[in-house]
Amino acid sequence: MSEYVLKVENISRNYGEIEALKEVSFCLDSGQITVILGENGAGKTTLFKIITKFLRQDSGRVEIRAKNIGYVPEHPVFFYWLRGDEIINCTARLFGILESKVNKLIELYCEKLSFEAALLRRKPQTYSLGNQKKFSYLQNLVLEPDFLIIDEPLNAVDPVTIKKLRDLFLELKSQGKTILISSHIISEAEKVCDNFIIIKKGRIILQEKLQRFKEKYFFSRIFGRMIDEKTLQTFSQLIKKEDLLDNDTMKFTLLVGKEQEPCFRQFLLEKGVISEESEPDLENIFLFFA
Repeated sequence: MSEYVLKVENISRNYGEIEALKEVSFCLDSGQITVILGENGAGKTTLFKIITKFLRQDSGRVEIRAKNIGYVPEHPVFFYWLRGDEIINCTARLFGILESKVNKLIELYCEKLSFEAALLRRKPQTYSLGNQKKFSYLQNLVLEPDFLIIDEPLNAVDPVTIKKLRDLFLELKSQGKTILISSHIISEAEKVCDNFIIIKKGRIILQEKLQRFKEKYFFSRIFGRMIDEKTLQTFSQLIKKEDLLDNDTMKFTLLVGKEQEPCFRQFLLEKGVISEESEPDLENIFLFFA
């Protein structure tokens, strides 16, 4: 069984009367990539700031079992009076990393990120937004973090860099690194995702391994006249009712356990109900629960 790198227990945080996080708990195993999903204002960035100790929680605790932690924020901010190379060298010295090693890591990750090393002789605030994001990755990766936290990893970057970042995340995972990502580009997040967490109005409403969820469930969108919702509940406790198509034609989306599939198909046949079935992907899972 994998050892955990991060344990979050009953974290709550208020901004005045606004409840940003409410008793949030989860655990991240080492060597895996976890994606946190939520609408704007759900509490994702607040959670990241608490984990990285930029913000204090009102209650609860965070335990981190990692030697080095990296944090790439959605909108990086840098020391405005320093060049890129000066920022990296100062950071590396704080972590006791030799300059000779830093130079090798800069060369390695400049290539992996498609970041021009010549830019390091300039101040980061003069970079394009995309290059500022790449520089934030570079600043963190030269520290060789065991645990990397990334808020909106694809913000402002081009399609070539998106592919490079995806490959880089998978490479880091293969090295045993643990990555926690918050992203609105769900189709890309799914390509690297082992586990997902859905947060809504400051509360976790679902956390699961993506592959296990796909193996256990399927979605069925059904259309029919005078469908008894209580009968549907025998097949699915999770039902999303949609608008009426006309006076008596109803539309529902159900999350059905695959062990229920034979009985469910028999029910559809007997009732003459039209259905559209689909396998779960990260986007339709999120939209169903959001």
